[in-house]
Amino acid sequence: MGKIAVPSSIIEKNDLLDPAERSEVQSHAYFTHIILRDIKGLEEISSWASNHHENHDGSGYPKHMSSFIITEEMDIIAYADVYTALCENRPYRASLPSSEIITILSEHFTSKHGKRVYNTIKSNLEEIDLACKTALEDGELRFHDYEEFAKRASLLA
Repeated sequence: MGKIAVPSSIIEKNDLLDPAERSEVQSHAYFTHIILRDIKGLEEISSWASNHHENHDGSGYPKHMSSFIITEEMDIIAYADVYTALCENRPYRASLPSSEIITILSEHFTSKHGKRVYNTIKSNLEEIDLACKTALEDGELRFHDYEEFAKRASLLA
């Protein structure tokens, strides 16, 4: 959610990010907290969502939390974020098949975010993959509808 505060030119960059750009991208965790913190009933979700880049070994951001502070909910959001990113087309690469995503998660994320959530993903991979792809397709359709609406509205103005 906080990525809405990061310039599109950085989000959609088709090259490596420089240190300043990486810092801007990492600020999305802070902005997620700012957006959600004052919404009644979402206080816990604000914490989970804004800390989903924390790693159990303390190497994450923004707070460098350690394993005993990181909740399973933060891990779920972390895995969902990575899974979604890997199954989307990005400016710098095509979407990856679920078999490759699960390998990447196993090799690079189980040490950072624990195996419990990973094992759940692996056990339900077909359903998760379908849900992810359906959501992405729906989002793309809605975006195109919005784009068309915006074009028509600007023509009327």
